Amino acid sequence: ADEQGGQAEVDITQGWVELPGAFEEARLPLTAMTAQVNWRIKASSRKGAPSDLQVGVTRATFANDDAAGQLNAHWQTGPGTGTGVQARFPGRLNMDGKLVWAEANRVWRYLPSMIPFDARDYVRMAVREGRGENVKFEVQGDLAEFPFQGDVGGRFRVHVPVKKVTLDYVPVDMLGKG
Repeated sequence: ADEQGGQAEVDITQGWVELPGAFEEARLPLTAMTAQVNWRIKASSRKGAPSDLQVGVTRATFANDDAAGQLNAHWQTGPGTGTGVQARFPGRLNMDGKLVWAEANRVWRYLPSMIPFDARDYVRMAVREGRGENVKFEVQGDLAEFPFQGDVGGRFRVHVPVKKVTLDYVPVDMLGKG
């Protein structure tokens, strides 16, 4: 590795990864994770602008008590400055992956924090039990526009075959809320 970038092999056993701002619970416990990671820092073509950043994750496999799966991802800073659509941050993400299995009542934990809290909280209270198998997910686009309503600015897809899921349409915890 040097000032222009580098690469690493990640191998975690009984550890965790922390993703501040990505999920409600930033620290995700892991029983196992392996990945190839590379990063690049390139001087901007715009005078006085900060360097362009890119991070790639390939052949990532992961498992914990909630799920097991794999993914490939590429993130880079956006073309502009500051934060927002077409800005430097939150940047652009191209990610696709698969979950071999996932506990349905833990899915709320992995909903991105960009999804409104009330929606994530509803999923937390409503999905009581069950399992997803051979789940496929994809995110492509400017993260400032996530979850890409009508595919504007990107694409967000999750295909979740489920088994024995119990859904409490009106969770008792929500009764009496406005």
